[in-house]
Amino acid sequence: MSHADDREKLPRIEGAWERVSAIPLARSEVTACAFDEHIYVFGGVHRGATVDTVDVYDPTADRWTTLAPLPIPLDHTMAVPVGDSIYIVGGSLSATNHVQGDTVPEMMRTTNWSFAPRAACYRYDPLADTYERIADMPVGRLGHAAVAIGRRIYAMGGQGPNPGVMLVYDVDADRWSFLPGMPSFREHHAIGVLGGRIHAVGGRWPDPLDPEATFMIGQVNTGVHEVFDPGSCQWATRAPLPTPRGAGYGAVLDGKLFVAGGEVLDSPNRLTYAEVEAFDPATNSWWIAPPLPTPRHGLATVAYGGRLYAIAGGPKAAWDQTDVVEVFTPASMRKVASHAHA
Repeated sequence: MSHADDREKLPRIEGAWERVSAIPLARSEVTACAFDEHIYVFGGVHRGATVDTVDVYDPTADRWTTLAPLPIPLDHTMAVPVGDSIYIVGGSLSATNHVQGDTVPEMMRTTNWSFAPRAACYRYDPLADTYERIADMPVGRLGHAAVAIGRRIYAMGGQGPNPGVMLVYDVDADRWSFLPGMPSFREHHAIGVLGGRIHAVGGRWPDPLDPEATFMIGQVNTGVHEVFDPGSCQWATRAPLPTPRGAGYGAVLDGKLFVAGGEVLDSPNRLTYAEVEAFDPATNSWWIAPPLPTPRHGLATVAYGGRLYAIAGGPKAAWDQTDVVEVFTPASMRKVASHAHA
């Protein structure tokens, strides 16, 4: 039986996508988070060059505003809200000139790449629109995933030294420590917290059987789904992502972890995914949601107000960008909205 046949048997989440105001600067490899009734988007790659751009979206007014830039240009970073601040954790300055060519090998030959994982971290104050340098990560990370539980930030996976450990930041002590990392090394994976446990889903890693495999070439997508319990410091395995992929990202909505988009990095046609799938922890099973109208990778996914926001990203694998912002409203929310206007 094919993957498509298996997927067709999964239950469906009803709802619809709509397009809202575009982000001011088209880019991919962004990070975003919801904070105080707004959505903040940090950094990314625009036309092959890493940017320091920061924009904030007001969902009520459907309006974007550009804020103070990051202290340094960053892509593949993570933005994690804790208390009255947003923490910017790791990342990279991946490229410093416009890409050339329409295949990944052409891009690799003609672009100034760095892919150096950064250890620098910052605390952003949304009220003052200012940044403060905080303790560096013990090792640099890019393409990692990070999430907060209480006053601790858990960063896992990604490219950088010793990828087999998880880095944990104590906000109050301004101090990093180590915990056991994911059993399956990977980067560009989705993350979310369900029931106090951290779910790490999908991602990719260079093919160990390919001697020429790199961060850009010879990547293998995975559907691996592993869960970390901060109380016991133990990892467990859950139902795998139905569509294995890297650079698809997640957000928790209605008690489910939604994973949207992704890419096949060095595919001939620079393939990206439209698939949206949602994990239900109560049944250890996946649901199928309506696909992204604009297939892409390197997007930011944010749940806010009972809706899922898919922000920017690349419609083609590797360096590409769009300013598109699309919002998914579950059918139950659409019914509530229609009744409110009756």
